[in-house]
Amino acid sequence: MKASQRDIQKKREQFRQSIMRQADVQIAKIDAELESFRANELGKCKDDARGNSHHMLDEERLRIEHEAGQRVSARRSELRRQLYERRSQLTDDLFAQARARLGDFVSGPDYPDYLRKKAGKASGLRRGGEEVVLQVRPEDLRYEKDLIQACGAPCRVEAAEAIALGGLLVSLPESGRAADETLDAALEAQRQWFYETSELFLGPGGEQL
Repeated sequence: MKASQRDIQKKREQFRQSIMRQADVQIAKIDAELESFRANELGKCKDDARGNSHHMLDEERLRIEHEAGQRVSARRSELRRQLYERRSQLTDDLFAQARARLGDFVSGPDYPDYLRKKAGKASGLRRGGEEVVLQVRPEDLRYEKDLIQACGAPCRVEAAEAIALGGLLVSLPESGRAADETLDAALEAQRQWFYETSELFLGPGGEQL
């Protein structure tokens, strides 16, 4: 599992570099368009202002800068939308791969021992002689005896259709304590961590997307 964490961190950095390369290209394009707009508009302004007052020329400059700012704001909003769409696509691809690797793990020889360790950990939630309920995928009911042995009595194993990837849902009805030890929850936590730590910034000023 540690190797998987390192792999996600590596993918996260590759993801960040890919997004920022796209951002750099788009920002350079916005800057070039802005300079071209300013130059054209100021040229027109100077031609039209010949014989008029400097005051009118200054007003036109202000108008041009205001319009240029609006154009930049609109283009940055569009860039932000495009980058978030790209981030969503890359994230979905990355976690589809992670989901597939988890499927390989569950089908492999180490998964039964993983479940037993989780069941043993669940026993630590018990106070006194209260019963521990372990919920697993329907196909993991074949490990029922091993899980009860690892957790210790009293313990009950049930099927939970809501568990898609594997692992355990732990509950202690008497005290109300519970723990989510499913691979589904672990993968979702990784996804949330990925989003929270994949900060994107637009331009050298550090404006966050």
